[in-house]
Amino acid sequence: MKQKAEENMKVDMLAELPWSEYAARLEAGATVLVPVGANEQHGHHLPLGTDTVEVLAACRVAAAHGDFLIAPPIAYGYASQIRSAAGNHWPGNISLQSSTLVAVVSDVVRSLIRHGAKRIAVINAHYENTWYLLDACEQVSKEVVQAGSDTRIVAMMCWDAVSPEVWHEVDATSGNVPLDLAHAGVLETSAMLHIAGEQVHEDRVQEASYVTFPPYDVFPQDPTGLPETGSLSSPSGSTADLGRTIVDDMGTNMARLLNEAFEKPAVERNLPLR
Repeated sequence: MKQKAEENMKVDMLAELPWSEYAARLEAGATVLVPVGANEQHGHHLPLGTDTVEVLAACRVAAAHGDFLIAPPIAYGYASQIRSAAGNHWPGNISLQSSTLVAVVSDVVRSLIRHGAKRIAVINAHYENTWYLLDACEQVSKEVVQAGSDTRIVAMMCWDAVSPEVWHEVDATSGNVPLDLAHAGVLETSAMLHIAGEQVHEDRVQEASYVTFPPYDVFPQDPTGLPETGSLSSPSGSTADLGRTIVDDMGTNMARLLNEAFEKPAVERNLPLR
C-alpha cells in the first residue's frame, strides 16, 4: 500500500521524472519554473546558498497550488553589489559575469521550449540577477515571436509575491527595511529558520543598525564602512513562525500570479513607438 501511495504522489521536481513522464506533463500544459539563486555570504548566521534554498522553497509551495514543474535551480548569480549584498569580495561569493548568466538562463529556457514547454517562469531570489534575467527572457522571447510559437515566458522576483499584509508583519519586527537592505536580515533569516533551521546559526545573530549608503556606486568596489557581519539589516527578532508565514504566502501568491500572467491574452502586435 505504501509503495502504491508513493507512486501516486505528484512529483514536481523535473530532474526526478523519467523523460516520458516529463514530456507528458508538458503536453498536459504544466508550467515550468526555473529557480535562480546565488552563492554569496549572508552574514555569520546564514549559509552561502541561502538565496537558492529560499527560491526553491517558494517554488515548492507554488507547485502545491497548481500544475508546476520545477527545473534544477541555477545556484550561481551575478556579482553581489555593495548597496544590496555588501559587495562581492567576501569568501564564498561565487559569481557569474552578466553575459554568462544571460547565456545560461537563455540556454535553459531554449531547451525547455525545444521540449515543448509553453509556459515558462524564471523565478529569482538574488537581487542583482534581476536585469540579466529580464535580458535573457527578452532575447528568447524575440526568437519565440519570430518562430511563430505560442510559448510565453514570465520573469519574477519571488519576494515581490509577498503580500502587503505579510510585509507588514515583517516590518513590525525589522522596521521598514527596503528589499535591497533586507540582505541577511529578518526577512531572510526568518525564511531560513522555517525552511532549513538546522543551517541557521542563531547563536551568531548580532544586533546591528541598518546600513545607509550614498546614492552612487564606486568601482573598484569599496567595502569601507560595511558591517563586519555582512548583514545589511539586523536579523534580531527572526522566527521560524514568521518564516513559515513568509514562505507560504510567497509561494501561494506566486502560483496565483503566474496563472494570471499566463492566462492573459497574448499580445498580437508590437505597440507603436512614442
